Amino acid sequence: MADRCDKEYGEIIKNICECAPNLENPTEQGLVKQWMNKLNRENYSDEARWNRNEYARYLEYNVNNNNLHYPFVCTPPKEKLQPLEDVLEKKSPGRRSKWPIPCSERKKEAKSMGKSQSLSSSTASIRIYGEKQKKDEDDAVDCNRMLLRRITAELGSHMSLPQFVGLVSPYTCDRGSILRKVMGEEQVTFRNFVERTFATRTEDVGQLLARDQCALKNQLETWRQIMVNKQAQCEASLKEIVPDFDWEQYNNNPKYIKDLFIVKKEPTCKKQDENFKEWRQYMLHKIGFMREKLKEVIRQNEEMNQHLSDLRREHQERQTENTLNQQMLYERNHSLTQNIRDLRRRRDFNQQKIDALFQQIEACKCRTFDESENDM
Repeated sequence: MADRCDKEYGEIIKNICECAPNLENPTEQGLVKQWMNKLNRENYSDEARWNRNEYARYLEYNVNNNNLHYPFVCTPPKEKLQPLEDVLEKKSPGRRSKWPIPCSERKKEAKSMGKSQSLSSSTASIRIYGEKQKKDEDDAVDCNRMLLRRITAELGSHMSLPQFVGLVSPYTCDRGSILRKVMGEEQVTFRNFVERTFATRTEDVGQLLARDQCALKNQLETWRQIMVNKQAQCEASLKEIVPDFDWEQYNNNPKYIKDLFIVKKEPTCKKQDENFKEWRQYMLHKIGFMREKLKEVIRQNEEMNQHLSDLRREHQERQTENTLNQQMLYERNHSLTQNIRDLRRRRDFNQQKIDALFQQIEACKCRTFDESENDM
């Protein structure tokens, strides 16, 4: 199990190293390196390896999406890492990195564009499309923005992502093609992450349960063989003492042992043999020995039955524990699914805010260009 965890961790770290340079923020790249160094030290026990792989899988998911979430937006703690589920329950991971993304070279060139160049560019755009067409487009954008705000205000507390995209798509410029594409990529990525996480958990639990079942089966087989051997020894000893012993009569007749050693007197016999007393004494000793041997066999049989009952009870307890583990996995899966829904809802809400701000900025730019044109 430890070798498999280390192999999986190596593949995850390799993928993180390949995708980490794609992050636009150097601060986030530094945080990823710090977390990788921290995770490399969390490998002392099986539990620490398991917790380390949980953090590594979640970090890989964040790096692949170029978006770091809590706890990776902070420096790693100096003490031992807590379980990832407990950390996420204490503070929701649905927030963006707190460091701003540096301005690219293209943005710097756009900022350094002169006023005359910007004005000529806007004038050329107005000449191409026409003032009337520009005004109609602005009116359509305002109408769509109002409809989007109305839809957002009327949303309920629970709504799936496909339903939200279906409501908003008719009022976007591209009829929701970009939204559907992003939604599909996000769903596929997160589905792969969840499936890989729970496949690993299910496999580990299955291995533990299979190992316990094999150990219990071997123990039951060992005790059964011991009981069979003792029963064979007792039967052999009984056959030596009483060759004509009948098990069927012993099971059906409770007085079979007593009747087996009764000496029947012949009514016609008046004189007994001289050796009769010695033979009778010998038989009495033999009967006493047989009774002691029978008591010992009965006692051993009761002990074996008691041990067999204990093993069956232990087997039942193991089955109950397995059922509880499966229920716990189902509850964790349900909790994780709910967290996924909350994260997606928050992401969509923040995206709507960003789109609205971009549209307001574009509208302000258009009005500024119109005023400049009128002044000229």
